[in-house]
Amino acid sequence: MLRLFMDDAVHRQDLDEAFKQQLNSQRDNLFRMDRLVKTLLDLSALELRDTIEKQDFNLTALIEKVLEEFSPAVTTADIALETQLEKNCIAGRPGGNPSAAEQHHRKRHQIQP
Repeated sequence: MLRLFMDDAVHRQDLDEAFKQQLNSQRDNLFRMDRLVKTLLDLSALELRDTIEKQDFNLTALIEKVLEEFSPAVTTADIALETQLEKNCIAGRPGGNPSAAEQHHRKRHQIQP
C-alpha cells in the first residue's frame, strides 16, 4: 500500500522538484528495507526447515477440537455449520489417510443457531 502511495506521489505534477527527490530517496529506502525483510524471512524459513520435527497428526481430532471451541461463537453468530469428517484422518505423511473400511465411517457435526 505504501509502495503505491510513493509511486503515485513521485509522479505528481503539483510537487516541487526537491520534495520529489526526497520522496524518491525514501521510496528507494523503503524498497531496500522490504527486500531485506523478505530475505531475512526466507533465511529464517530455511533455518527452521531443518529444525522442525515433522509428525503425523490426527486431522479429524484437530477439526473436532476446533469445532468444539468455536461452537459458542458460531451459535451466537447465527451460523449453521455442518461437517462430514472421516474417522482418524491422519495427516503429515504420504498415504496417511485411513483404510477404505475406516473411510466409510464418517462422523457428522451439526451446529445450529
